[in-house]
Amino acid sequence: MRDKKKTLNDLGLPKNEAKIYVALLKSGLASAGQVTKVSGVHRRNVYDALERLINKGLVSYITKEKIKYFEAVNPYFLLNLLEKEKGKLKGNKNDLSPMLSELLQIKKISNGKDNLVVTYKGVNGIKAVLEDVLNSKKENLVLGAHRPPETIKNYLEKFHERRIKIGIKEKLLFNKNDTERARKLSQLPFTRVKFLPKNSSNQTAINVYGDNVAILMWSEPVGILIKNKDVANTFREYFKLLWKTVSRKS
Repeated sequence: MRDKKKTLNDLGLPKNEAKIYVALLKSGLASAGQVTKVSGVHRRNVYDALERLINKGLVSYITKEKIKYFEAVNPYFLLNLLEKEKGKLKGNKNDLSPMLSELLQIKKISNGKDNLVVTYKGVNGIKAVLEDVLNSKKENLVLGAHRPPETIKNYLEKFHERRIKIGIKEKLLFNKNDTERARKLSQLPFTRVKFLPKNSSNQTAINVYGDNVAILMWSEPVGILIKNKDVANTFREYFKLLWKTVSRKS
């Protein structure tokens, strides 16, 4: 099998970014200094490469005691990054499938962590969070659903197609001023919609799925993923209470 970093290079991921991404899959959470040691990339190049990976949605980070620790996101998100390289992706399809399986295995070994608050930057970062919703295969509860920005509209259409194909149920509590979007979604399988009691122009949505709570904010944009079972259960109960108290449906 071809070297994973070489295959990533061929598919459009620069050399240093490929090295750092694979290194983070192996190490799990790591500081910039640790990334330098594991990846072999010179320290002065590590920060720039990490910033680019964060903007692409391939790396997230948390801050502990004023120090940033970085983590590679699920390798499945590579498919979304590489959609822009459709020709290359098609030509390397046979190489990509086993490579992804191997990358996923590396991620599985290093992913035994919980109780984390992880930050994802940019539109691609929010896409990475939504990919996590699909990979969880758990019901998704959305508080503060709203009309999406144009920058992610096409992705969300595909997201719902994939969600329905997997069979993931979704309940959405919509802002009242987004009735058109709400009614369109309410016609989809595995999808139920209600409206929040007050008008709101808020562009922040909270997704609760499995043991996770994802806060997606479009003003930046930024996604904050809380990996904590107790927090998720608290938000889930809050959502259920709101769902019962509001009667107006699309």
